[in-house]
Amino acid sequence: MGNADSGKKLIFYHDGDCGLCRQWAIRLEKTARGRVECKIIQEASPRIVQAAGGLPPQRAVLELSGGALRTGADAALTALTCRVAFLHRLHEIFRKIPGVSVALEFFYQQIAQRRTSCKMTATHSQVCILKNGGFAKDKRPHLR
Repeated sequence: MGNADSGKKLIFYHDGDCGLCRQWAIRLEKTARGRVECKIIQEASPRIVQAAGGLPPQRAVLELSGGALRTGADAALTALTCRVAFLHRLHEIFRKIPGVSVALEFFYQQIAQRRTSCKMTATHSQVCILKNGGFAKDKRPHLR
């Protein structure tokens, strides 16, 4: 559906001051294989900054090929599913089910509000330190 299926490049805006966001954007560009271009919100137009909740950004923003914007969990999931038509259609269906988008956004905001740093470990896994002592660890080797 719609603009994300059109074959044109999507633009994903993320917080350039956040290590977790920068690492996620690098992985997204590699995963999307040319369908998504990542830029930082701090250098974006006022329209994008406003959609992100101002500065510092409160949520990611995805600009679709037609100029429409998606934010937060919806932006991230749209960008992630843009290469696989089945996954993209599934995401579009779930967007319309009451409560699903709200739940996804809640979990997205929990991570976004608690992010503090992201670093590579000696085993090439990514460890993201969250406030309150929590952490998220990605055990997959990073693409180079």
